[in-house]
Amino acid sequence: MPGQPPKRGVDGQEGGPDGPVIVHRSRIEREVAEFALVLRAMGIEHDVRLLDGAFVLLVAPFDARRAVEELRRFRAENPPRAAVADEEPEPLASGVDGALAWALLMIAAYLLAARAAWGFDWEARGLADAAAMRAGEWWRAVTALTLHADLPHLAGNVLFGALFVAALCQFTGTGVAALLCLLSGALGNALNALLQGASHRSLGASTAVFGALGTLAALQWRYRVRRRQSRLRRWTPLVMAVFLLGYLGTEGVRTDLVAHVTGLLAGLALGSMPWLSARVALARREVQWLAAVVSLALICGAWGWALASR
Repeated sequence: MPGQPPKRGVDGQEGGPDGPVIVHRSRIEREVAEFALVLRAMGIEHDVRLLDGAFVLLVAPFDARRAVEELRRFRAENPPRAAVADEEPEPLASGVDGALAWALLMIAAYLLAARAAWGFDWEARGLADAAAMRAGEWWRAVTALTLHADLPHLAGNVLFGALFVAALCQFTGTGVAALLCLLSGALGNALNALLQGASHRSLGASTAVFGALGTLAALQWRYRVRRRQSRLRRWTPLVMAVFLLGYLGTEGVRTDLVAHVTGLLAGLALGSMPWLSARVALARREVQWLAAVVSLALICGAWGWALASR
């Protein structure tokens, strides 16, 4: 068989009785080599050649039907590598609990501020005042994330925040997603205060919303690179993140575009951290609870500091 030209049949279609038949063709050498091992295990003589830029697996005409059937059974029991590479990772959480926690936190903080609970001016104490933040009032980077100017402002951030947080929860788990969202928002606010003038003031959870989007995009990009997916699939999450920034983050007269950009950049940076690839560790309940407790402690601590300050 090695000395004869192969017939141009594909998947066992015989081109004639006197030459080898092509039962599999692929540009991936490892795939063809794996199928060759299957035929060897079945005692079917075969040969692998490079033909027209692709690797082909050849058998004698009288073995073609049996070889095709064995390869069909193998593919049914073992999904092709390309198909496995395209699969998304198994979700670590449903995302429902994270979305509900996000919505409840935003609504509760809005009601407290709107009613001036305990006699405090929550907005004055907690908004992202660039001059105050540069002077050392670091907590404003966190507290500003829970304040909103009015109901439409609140509703938009609750809706889109819940969507992005839910998606992030599926990828990292609920507790870790909460911490990443909070940190990306706080870092985005801090960077925004440095870039804007000293008189700049802002509030709202949108910085954290775009932080969650950036984190999710970076995580998906890293995952797809590790799975050696196509360039199109690798870059799609990042392109979509930029598209959503342009579509959602530039609307409105009082929109703080710089804060949205810094939130997205902070999220991309956090999502690129190598430890987030350790899905076995992220799946541990104690890791998720620890991250959730740290998140809650940061919010409560920041507001405690803000209300205690003068």
